Amino acid sequence: AAVSGTDGIPRGRRSAPHRKDPVVAVARFGGAAYNDVFAFFVRAVNEERLIGGGVAGLEAAAQLVTLGYSPVIIEKSDRPGGHVASWHRLFPDMSKASDVVESLVKRTREADILLKTGIQYINRLKDGYNVMLDNGRQINARAVLVASGFQLFDASKKEEYGYGVYSNVITNSDLEAWFEGNGDSRIPESPSRIGFVHCVGSRDLKAGNNQCSQ
Repeated sequence: AAVSGTDGIPRGRRSAPHRKDPVVAVARFGGAAYNDVFAFFVRAVNEERLIGGGVAGLEAAAQLVTLGYSPVIIEKSDRPGGHVASWHRLFPDMSKASDVVESLVKRTREADILLKTGIQYINRLKDGYNVMLDNGRQINARAVLVASGFQLFDASKKEEYGYGVYSNVITNSDLEAWFEGNGDSRIPESPSRIGFVHCVGSRDLKAGNNQCSQ
């Protein structure tokens, strides 16, 4: 959706000159509630924002580059792309996940991507936020918008399916990793039968998950 500025002109329809002010992105990993949460802190002339971090964050950073900004992406893991970076194919067009991530990284080639970097804390200031990185660097941002990632459901919580108990039970994420060439002793060379169980843990209060798997 187009976001209008103070003058009512949709941001996506502006012709913006190249901005020299830094646009900063920060990946946030904390306790269980904050795993895979990414945040981009954007500092510009009169517009400050924070966006996302996996493929969503890379796409947002790419759009900022298109608008003339120079993002600095700070990511705690050792590669960009989040979960998608470890998957094989994407539904519905079965495009290679690695190609999607590579394309997004290329579109953010004017950005400075810092890997294995996290944040220590965020202080609320009178007119913005102060962010302390784990390398001692500080970043000031006027506004913060958090685009969170997601955690894969722990299938071992559904004991009736035997994940982690039986040697021939895997998750779809495990299968994606196997397709990507990562060995998995649980997967036989030529299985005679394969069964898929959908929506494991979806809206399951007993398993501590009240969300839909979609």
